[in-house]
Amino acid sequence: MELPKSKSWAIDKNYYHHSNPSRPICVTMYEKCVVRKKVDIAWKIIKREIAGDKDKAWEVVRLYANDNAKMAGGRTVQDCAVMALIDGASIDEAIRHGMSVLDQYEPRTWDGGKDERQLAVVRAEFADVLINAIEGIKQAHAYYGLNRVEGESEIFANLPGLELPYSGFPDFSKRIELKTKWSSVAETKSGIRSASLPAKPDWSHICQVAGYHFGTGLMQTIVYARKTPAKKDSDGVRVFNEDNCEQLSKEALQAAINHITAKCAIRENILKSADSVEEMLRLIEPDFSHMWAWDLRPEVLNEAKKLWGFK
Repeated sequence: MELPKSKSWAIDKNYYHHSNPSRPICVTMYEKCVVRKKVDIAWKIIKREIAGDKDKAWEVVRLYANDNAKMAGGRTVQDCAVMALIDGASIDEAIRHGMSVLDQYEPRTWDGGKDERQLAVVRAEFADVLINAIEGIKQAHAYYGLNRVEGESEIFANLPGLELPYSGFPDFSKRIELKTKWSSVAETKSGIRSASLPAKPDWSHICQVAGYHFGTGLMQTIVYARKTPAKKDSDGVRVFNEDNCEQLSKEALQAAINHITAKCAIRENILKSADSVEEMLRLIEPDFSHMWAWDLRPEVLNEAKKLWGFK
């Protein structure tokens, strides 16, 4: 969605739309206004849309690629579910494709080998998680009486009182969000901590689907999938909707929208209060002690710290 020139206070800082404000504002503004601009330019060079050194452009893309094995597993499960539910592939074909995709994933090299060990866990659980995810997606479509499965789509919404649009990407049929849960590498006797399914949806996931609800007018479902535990009374999939989860009622989703709108309004005020990205960042307190928000490559983290004046 292209913004009018009157929104130069956002455009000039490479901030074009809001998204789920689940992360600390310091990380969001750094990623949108600093990292994304560099990566966008790099991709334009790679695609030969603008002149530049292609090798150096690839270095930039790899430098800022903030990926991990669990994220790669989640993306691959979603893609393979599309293969099975939309493209007509068999489960076995989807599993084989997914494993070949995971074979190409390059683990982090700066975390002492943890991501490499996590990749082994994801690979071991992949087939089971995919099968359970597909079952959950089918249950969600049956709940709504939908016979046809649609894949991911982008939606835009104009939240009340905000000048910039809100953007989101519902995973399936504009109303079903898929979340994968993987066992984790841990300091335990087995070296692994088994994944669990939540008793209720995570707050950040509720906010995520609340944006979809506001943009589409559709009620929302969240599907959580994991490897089926050895215990027979345990499930590998859990499906939440407005009938079995009060957090997904219209009233609760509206409350989440109010929360999102308030946080995005702060972002707009900060964008308007500064003439440059550097000045804007100095208006935000960076919490570099956050457990996962700044889980970045060391050289990227150091770059962020320098922007805030940390040595």
